[in-house]
Amino acid sequence: MQTHRPVYETAEDQARQRNAIDYLAKATATLPTEMERLAGWDYEMVRGQRVLALVEVKCRNYSRNTFQTYMVSENKVLHLREMAIGRGIAGGLLVSWRDAVGWLRVDVLNPATWRVDIGGRFDRGDPMDVERVVHFRICDFRFIDRDGGVFL
Repeated sequence: MQTHRPVYETAEDQARQRNAIDYLAKATATLPTEMERLAGWDYEMVRGQRVLALVEVKCRNYSRNTFQTYMVSENKVLHLREMAIGRGIAGGLLVSWRDAVGWLRVDVLNPATWRVDIGGRFDRGDPMDVERVVHFRICDFRFIDRDGGVFL
Protein backbone atom coordinates (compact mmCIF):
# COMPACT_ATOMS: atom_id res chain seq x y z
CA MET A 1 0.00 0.00 0.00
CA GLN A 2 1.44 3.35 -1.05
CA THR A 3 1.10 6.26 1.35
CA HIS A 4 0.78 9.76 -0.03
CA ARG A 5 2.91 12.58 1.21
CA PRO A 6 1.05 15.56 2.69
CA VAL A 7 0.91 18.70 0.57
CA TYR A 8 1.97 21.65 2.70
CA GLU A 9 1.45 24.33 0.06
CA THR A 10 -1.33 26.76 0.95
CA ALA A 11 -3.49 29.07 -1.17
CA GLU A 12 -1.34 31.94 0.15
CA ASP A 13 1.81 30.12 -1.02
CA GLN A 14 0.29 29.69 -4.47
CA ALA A 15 -0.61 33.40 -4.65
CA ARG A 16 2.98 34.34 -3.74
CA GLN A 17 4.26 31.98 -6.44
CA ARG A 18 1.98 33.58 -9.05
CA ASN A 19 3.26 36.99 -8.02
CA ALA A 20 6.88 35.83 -8.37
CA ILE A 21 6.35 34.18 -11.76
CA ASP A 22 4.90 37.43 -13.08
CA TYR A 23 8.31 39.09 -12.54
CA LEU A 24 10.04 36.40 -14.59
CA ALA A 25 7.36 36.59 -17.28
CA LYS A 26 7.83 40.35 -17.62
CA ALA A 27 11.64 40.09 -17.65
CA THR A 28 11.58 37.40 -20.36
CA ALA A 29 8.52 38.49 -22.39
CA THR A 30 6.90 35.10 -21.84
CA LEU A 31 3.57 33.85 -20.52
CA PRO A 32 3.53 31.44 -17.57
CA THR A 33 1.42 28.30 -17.82
CA GLU A 34 0.71 26.77 -14.43
CA MET A 35 1.28 23.03 -14.19
CA GLU A 36 -0.85 20.57 -12.28
CA ARG A 37 0.01 20.09 -8.62
CA LEU A 38 3.05 17.83 -8.02
CA ALA A 39 4.04 17.86 -11.72
CA GLY A 40 7.72 18.26 -10.86
CA TRP A 41 7.85 21.98 -11.66
CA ASP A 42 5.37 24.79 -11.20
CA TYR A 43 5.28 26.65 -14.52
CA GLU A 44 6.21 26.43 -18.16
CA MET A 45 7.20 29.74 -19.75
CA VAL A 46 5.72 30.16 -23.23
CA ARG A 47 6.33 32.61 -26.05
CA GLY A 48 4.12 32.20 -29.08
CA GLN A 49 3.34 28.49 -29.21
CA ARG A 50 6.75 27.42 -27.89
CA VAL A 51 7.66 26.38 -24.35
CA LEU A 52 10.99 28.02 -23.51
CA ALA A 53 11.54 27.04 -19.87
CA LEU A 54 10.46 24.85 -16.97
CA VAL A 55 10.34 26.73 -13.69
CA GLU A 56 10.20 25.64 -10.07
CA VAL A 57 9.07 28.58 -7.90
CA LYS A 58 10.01 28.89 -4.24
CA CYS A 59 9.03 31.70 -1.87
CA ARG A 60 10.98 32.39 1.28
CA ASN A 61 10.11 34.51 4.32
CA TYR A 62 13.59 35.89 4.82
CA SER A 63 15.99 38.19 2.97
CA ARG A 64 18.23 36.82 0.24
CA ASN A 65 21.41 37.51 2.22
CA THR A 66 20.24 35.67 5.35
CA PHE A 67 22.12 32.60 4.09
CA GLN A 68 25.02 32.29 1.65
CA THR A 69 23.26 29.50 -0.24
CA TYR A 70 19.78 28.52 -1.32
CA MET A 71 18.96 24.93 -0.35
CA VAL A 72 16.68 22.75 -2.48
CA SER A 73 15.91 19.05 -2.82
CA GLU A 74 18.51 17.30 -4.96
CA ASN A 75 15.86 14.99 -6.43
CA LYS A 76 13.65 17.93 -7.40
CA VAL A 77 16.42 19.89 -9.09
CA LEU A 78 17.89 16.84 -10.86
CA HIS A 79 14.46 15.94 -12.25
CA LEU A 80 13.86 19.53 -13.38
CA ARG A 81 17.30 19.63 -15.01
CA GLU A 82 16.85 16.28 -16.79
CA MET A 83 13.40 17.19 -18.11
CA ALA A 84 14.60 20.58 -19.40
CA ILE A 85 17.66 19.09 -21.11
CA GLY A 86 15.54 16.29 -22.58
CA ARG A 87 13.18 18.85 -24.10
CA GLY A 88 16.00 21.16 -25.23
CA ILE A 89 14.78 24.11 -23.16
CA ALA A 90 15.85 26.07 -20.08
CA GLY A 91 15.07 24.78 -16.62
CA GLY A 92 15.51 26.73 -13.45
CA LEU A 93 14.64 27.86 -9.99
CA LEU A 94 12.83 31.12 -9.37
CA VAL A 95 13.17 32.15 -5.74
CA SER A 96 11.29 35.02 -4.16
CA TRP A 97 12.85 36.32 -0.97
CA ARG A 98 11.44 39.20 1.08
CA ASP A 99 13.75 41.65 -0.68
CA ALA A 100 14.48 40.10 -4.07
CA VAL A 101 13.47 37.70 -6.82
CA GLY A 102 16.22 35.55 -8.32
CA TRP A 103 16.49 33.14 -11.27
CA LEU A 104 18.99 30.30 -11.55
CA ARG A 105 19.19 28.05 -14.60
CA VAL A 106 20.02 24.52 -13.50
CA ASP A 107 20.03 22.95 -16.97
CA VAL A 108 23.41 24.56 -17.67
CA LEU A 109 25.00 23.52 -14.37
CA ASN A 110 27.07 20.36 -13.90
CA PRO A 111 25.72 18.30 -10.96
CA ALA A 112 29.27 17.05 -10.28
CA THR A 113 30.11 20.58 -9.09
CA TRP A 114 27.11 20.94 -6.80
CA ARG A 115 27.49 21.11 -3.03
CA VAL A 116 25.27 18.29 -1.77
CA ASP A 117 24.42 17.61 1.87
CA ILE A 118 21.68 16.12 4.02
CA GLY A 119 19.21 18.77 5.06
CA GLY A 120 15.68 20.03 4.97
CA ARG A 121 12.97 20.89 7.44
CA PHE A 122 12.80 19.42 10.90
CA ASP A 123 9.93 21.53 12.27
CA ARG A 124 7.02 19.53 10.80
CA GLY A 125 8.06 16.11 12.08
CA ASP A 126 7.87 14.70 8.54
CA PRO A 127 10.81 12.36 7.89
CA MET A 128 10.41 12.94 4.14
CA ASP A 129 11.35 16.61 4.72
CA VAL A 130 14.94 15.53 5.41
CA GLU A 131 16.83 14.38 2.33
CA ARG A 132 19.79 15.07 0.06
CA VAL A 133 19.82 18.78 -0.79
CA VAL A 134 21.85 21.01 -3.07
CA HIS A 135 23.23 24.34 -1.88
CA PHE A 136 23.33 26.94 -4.68
CA ARG A 137 25.21 30.15 -3.94
CA ILE A 138 22.93 33.18 -3.74
CA CYS A 139 25.46 35.20 -5.75
CA ASP A 140 24.94 32.81 -8.71
CA PHE A 141 21.30 33.87 -9.12
CA ARG A 142 20.30 36.55 -11.62
CA PHE A 143 18.07 39.05 -9.90
CA ILE A 144 14.98 40.68 -11.38
CA ASP A 145 14.06 44.30 -10.73
CA ARG A 146 10.56 44.09 -9.24
CA ASP A 147 9.62 47.57 -10.45
CA GLY A 148 11.11 47.47 -13.92
CA GLY A 149 10.63 43.78 -14.64
CA VAL A 150 14.13 43.42 -16.06
CA PHE A 151 17.20 41.47 -15.04
CA LEU A 152 19.69 43.47 -13.00
